[in-house]
Amino acid sequence: MKTKNLFTVFAAVGLLTFNACKESKENEQHEMTEQTSDQQSSDDALSVKQGVEAAKDASENINLDTLPASIQEFISHNYYGYKMVSAVKDPLCSGMEAIDVTVEKSDSPSFSLIFKMDGQFVQQETDINLNELPKAVLNQLNTGFKDYMPDQNAEKLNLADQSINYQVDLSKGQVKKEVVFKEDGTVVCTEE
Repeated sequence: MKTKNLFTVFAAVGLLTFNACKESKENEQHEMTEQTSDQQSSDDALSVKQGVEAAKDASENINLDTLPASIQEFISHNYYGYKMVSAVKDPLCSGMEAIDVTVEKSDSPSFSLIFKMDGQFVQQETDINLNELPKAVLNQLNTGFKDYMPDQNAEKLNLADQSINYQVDLSKGQVKKEVVFKEDGTVVCTEE
């Protein structure tokens, strides 16, 4: 009888232990599932946030038919024979929102024409080789930005007031920087 009672006690303890282990294992699996689900939700939220940030950084295309009439008239009067190819909303180095219109003409250089959002002309941008920059700008690049690597091309900016500036894209590892210089090498603005 004692053996039977002892066996019953051991069986009951074993059953309770087995159930406790089973519940513990189920709880662990449930917690792991919740953690995986939480991680997936966190990853999804991060992905959405990165997508939104990327969209903010990207230039926004503009339908050519929706450009202000003043821009279309300016181009037809001042760039006779040129065809508008594309337009994007693209902020200037100063942070001002602007419209960048690319124009092309057969057997002629293409230009980017920059306008304020209200249609007022700001500047014409022309691609140039880095070695075409004024000596003062090259000196400033070599002294003030010596840790940065310039792109092989730069842009000559013919401003509405007839002055000339130059834009150079620089990089240092993953850091990219756009710098605008006056002809005398003075930095007008910098944008990262």
